[in-house]
Amino acid sequence: IAACEPITFGSRLPVIGTVEEAALGDALHAILAAELLNPMKGGREAKVREQLAGFGLATSLEAAAVVAMMDRFRADLAQRFSPTRVLVETPFNFPLPNGQRVSGVMDLLLETPKGWVLLDHKSYQGRRDQWTAKALTFSGQLALYAQALREGGMTLAEVWVHFPVGGGLVK
Repeated sequence: IAACEPITFGSRLPVIGTVEEAALGDALHAILAAELLNPMKGGREAKVREQLAGFGLATSLEAAAVVAMMDRFRADLAQRFSPTRVLVETPFNFPLPNGQRVSGVMDLLLETPKGWVLLDHKSYQGRRDQWTAKALTFSGQLALYAQALREGGMTLAEVWVHFPVGGGLVK
């Protein structure tokens, strides 16, 4: 497995102070899923502020910056992939040859003319020059996701890691 040069589509999401990585990841996953499933219209900042508070991050992230990150991400998805369908937090379950079952949840699937594009959100706060190496640490997880899609008869076109804090992607 090889990773490509990172693609930056926006500025870094400013994280104020030290935050627990799990809480940051859970909050960003929830906010991105809500936005992608049902794009927030009015009162977006207030809704994001509410979600951040629910994860104990009310003083760690500015709602306006998170909304701007979501807008940049959605615009990049539309421009880069032209999806015809968007699936968020998609569960999967399939058997391995040894009889064990693998199950999990894929963050984001985009149906495109070339096939399905899988994106996995990671709350990694490292620098852009570290993204490629960090993305490769998830290759086992992403390989299982790819296998789940093939098991389901879906054609996988591309796999990407999305770094919302950094504002970019690695293929």
